[in-house]
Amino acid sequence: MSTPRPAFYSREGDNFIPTGLGVSPWNGRSQLGPALAGLAGHILEQVPTKQPMITSRLTVDILGTVPMAPLAPVLRVIRDGQRMQMAEVEFYAAGRLWVRATAMRARIAETAERATPLTRRHPIDSDPLEQYPWFESRHVDCDRKRVGPGAIWARFKADVVANEPLAPLSVMAMIADFGSGTAPLMHLQEWTLANLDITVYLTRMPVSEWLLVDAESEGAGHGSGVSSARIGDARGMFARSLQSVFIDRR
Repeated sequence: MSTPRPAFYSREGDNFIPTGLGVSPWNGRSQLGPALAGLAGHILEQVPTKQPMITSRLTVDILGTVPMAPLAPVLRVIRDGQRMQMAEVEFYAAGRLWVRATAMRARIAETAERATPLTRRHPIDSDPLEQYPWFESRHVDCDRKRVGPGAIWARFKADVVANEPLAPLSVMAMIADFGSGTAPLMHLQEWTLANLDITVYLTRMPVSEWLLVDAESEGAGHGSGVSSARIGDARGMFARSLQSVFIDRR
């Protein structure tokens, strides 16, 4: 008998209960950015469209230090056309809005492909390996003790919601959160780099488990910054992500 995969949330009626897997590394009392983004992707992936569409953009706004409390979603379809759709989900806890996410979808049509080859090499067994309860990564050019650009390959070992398949949009929402940690703006031993938002632009969905994050960050010394990343898989590059980063001393 196979062992069930761990998950960030369990479902109780219309609410999503944190399991404890998705605790933020920045303070140990709030919910992790990838868990929140993954949950948004999980909900938005299930919104039906009038014809086949691809999600071209997903934006997740994190409106505070989200407590380890049950989240109640409120889903709205803002625009539901034949050529595009915009859907929005908000998550509330204790009567307060904590997370808002929107998905922009475009109809699928046959056009010329203008894809970019991988910007970094595939991982090899000698690359440094990091193991966590919910993901693992191979570092092709990443040292978390230094500041600057970096690149990793990562894959997820956990689901967003217990006993429910991991949605491709959840995968993209979670991997879009990896830029700031792959290319730190500040030394992580002294500073925290919490997300204010996560945005990912896609040309298609991933075709393999392992995903490349090729990231860089910049800041002007005002207590916040921007991390950006190109995202690829076994077939090549296919997405870009952006994060606003809130910088604070540990």
